[in-house]
Amino acid sequence: MKNYKTAHLATACLALFFATSGAMAADQCEKRGGVLKIADAVPIGLDPYLTTSFSSLAVYEQMYNALLTQDYDTKLKPDLAEKWEISDDGKTYTFHLRHGVKFHNGRELVADDVVYSLQRLLDPDTQAPLAGYFSSIDHVTASEKYTVKLNLKEPDSSMLYKLSNRRPASIVAKEVVEANGGNLKTADGGTGPFKLAEFTTDVSVKLERFNDYFEKGLPCLDGVDIFFNNDESARLASLRSGQVDTTFFKDPKNVDVLKGNDNLTILEQPSQVRDVFILNNSYPPFDNKLVRQAFSYAINRQDVLDVAYDGHGYMTGVIPPGEKLWAIPATPESYPSYAFNVDKAKQLIAESGVQTPIKIVVNTPTIFPQSLPIAQLLKAQLQEIGVDVEINVMEWATYQAAERKREFQSEVGGFSGRPDPDVYVYGEFYSKASGNVSKINSPTVDRLAEQGRAATDLATRQKIYADAQKAIVDEAGFIFLGVGSDYEVLSKKVKGFHLMPNRFRLSVKQTWLDE
Repeated sequence: MKNYKTAHLATACLALFFATSGAMAADQCEKRGGVLKIADAVPIGLDPYLTTSFSSLAVYEQMYNALLTQDYDTKLKPDLAEKWEISDDGKTYTFHLRHGVKFHNGRELVADDVVYSLQRLLDPDTQAPLAGYFSSIDHVTASEKYTVKLNLKEPDSSMLYKLSNRRPASIVAKEVVEANGGNLKTADGGTGPFKLAEFTTDVSVKLERFNDYFEKGLPCLDGVDIFFNNDESARLASLRSGQVDTTFFKDPKNVDVLKGNDNLTILEQPSQVRDVFILNNSYPPFDNKLVRQAFSYAINRQDVLDVAYDGHGYMTGVIPPGEKLWAIPATPESYPSYAFNVDKAKQLIAESGVQTPIKIVVNTPTIFPQSLPIAQLLKAQLQEIGVDVEINVMEWATYQAAERKREFQSEVGGFSGRPDPDVYVYGEFYSKASGNVSKINSPTVDRLAEQGRAATDLATRQKIYADAQKAIVDEAGFIFLGVGSDYEVLSKKVKGFHLMPNRFRLSVKQTWLDE
């Protein structure tokens, strides 16, 4: 297997830049103008550093750029940085910025803006949920007006992919942050293809074309209107009536009723969003590993797939099956606790010393239609081993606030795809990571997370992350249930749109309307 070292990666990225930089998309818009109407869930603010929800990303991914971005197959490509180099020791990254990039307020973007943005991300006072992704950064400096140096504490082979993720690596204008009370929840400090025109909380957002966008000829559209509704059935109705041009679905039943409609195009792919049952290790009885493992054995994951996805689902572990380079088979051979075994679960409960009945509260969010049916199924299954489950249905913002503060005993919800296996492992399960929702504290997981971050050889990384996935499932802080399919359904008049594996809508800047 070919080695994959940071120096080789840098060379490949530079080659990619020279191959793509001349292909600006002036000729990709067969028609120009018009407003794309999207129905999506309600966002939790528009600050790319402060929210990780897909509903927020659906808005701010059109407003911001990062140093790098991803193509429609999630391969790296230049964005604000037109080229970069990585030192031989893997600890210094030098980024050369495009000249003439404008913020939406008209000011030119320079290296100081990158330094400010990354420092804001890393500042504990910002309380960025995903700051832990970037804990390997030691300091960031502007060596010249358009040159940024990123210095790491230790090599981190996942850094480029993390810098390509608009949540939370978007580059923002300092003066806009400061003018809006230190955040961008309802403001626009970006350089992206569309700028914020109007934001009506919980109702809609209007984005308009940014005429000074640096990719000449883009975007094709005059604007994008996004209407908010957490109810898939309501979004289905608005699509069928022609009020909106596109929306996403998780529930295959809603997609089934649209099949055969000649006015619509249905795009489908395996989701990267893992439905998970999270057991907070800082709350009893989940401070007892045997109890957590018992829960994993007590859950029939095939029943979960049938209930949540009407049979259109896939088993998953730490890394979803669509990540073919990194995921290991989600089977009892890889993960012993995937063998549905009520007797084994009862045995572990007895060995734990915890008395039954065990009473727990499971939070579920209203935003994911499958979460409540999953919680109800888990309640029935866990009752077989002496567990009484109280289901607490919560609005999305309240659910996220409880999760962010770790003020929950357990929860059912969705965790989205990540830009690199390091983020699945280190970002979510390293004991000191800000994204460690379940509060796992495992020396084995920590050791493997550190080794994976330092390794640059592909085969070595694959072995480390296979071992890490097994160790994480054994800890059972997250009980991974499955993934469904992602569906984006579009009006036939929508052209040039691509459904990306990570469900980003980066192709909106190249989308056009045939009307």
